[in-house]
Amino acid sequence: MLEVNRDITIRVARSMSMLQDGLRVTETGSPPWDHARRLDWRMVDRALRGIAQRRAALDAEEARWLREAERLRIWRPLGMVSAVDYLERVLGYTPHAANERLRVARALGDLPVLTDAFARGVLASRRSAS
Repeated sequence: MLEVNRDITIRVARSMSMLQDGLRVTETGSPPWDHARRLDWRMVDRALRGIAQRRAALDAEEARWLREAERLRIWRPLGMVSAVDYLERVLGYTPHAANERLRVARALGDLPVLTDAFARGVLASRRSAS
């Protein structure tokens, strides 16, 4: 009986670990998506929502730094011709994505309520761009 309870405890701990971080590697060294039979749709949904929320917070932080980068014109001392040039060469964005990131960053700078919603994941940059 003790062995069964220990086994259940270990399985629950593994499941909770996978829920807490969708990218976490399980005890066997393989990613959680290799254990699809053990995951149900709720776990996958929660993991994806968590990733989206973290991404939204990072997008909002990036927007704040992009506004600072434009204010300071950080591309000049680096020998680049514009903010878009900087975003392309340093951050790896395509010209279109760089322009969109800058457009959203500028808009968020003027709208603090929208900025807060964006940072909390209520509004994603992909949705605000449309």
